[in-house]
Amino acid sequence: MKNRDYKHLKELLDNGEKVVVSIQIHPTLYEKIHILAEAGVDDLGRKFYSICYGYVFTDAAFFRQYKAFELEY
Repeated sequence: MKNRDYKHLKELLDNGEKVVVSIQIHPTLYEKIHILAEAGVDDLGRKFYSICYGYVFTDAAFFRQYKAFELEY
């Protein structure tokens, strides 16, 4: 796991793939953890992205959050 191509990750998720990712929780009290990233549609019909640690609903938030977590896949 060393890939940080978030545009490619977003394409995978938009195509229905579920991807195991590695994130760094800050402050860095722990090693990186592995969790599942996925996309979906909520009850209001909004597209969302999840990394089992929260949801984001916009492209800008997607890229901002994944960079903040130093996400790799």
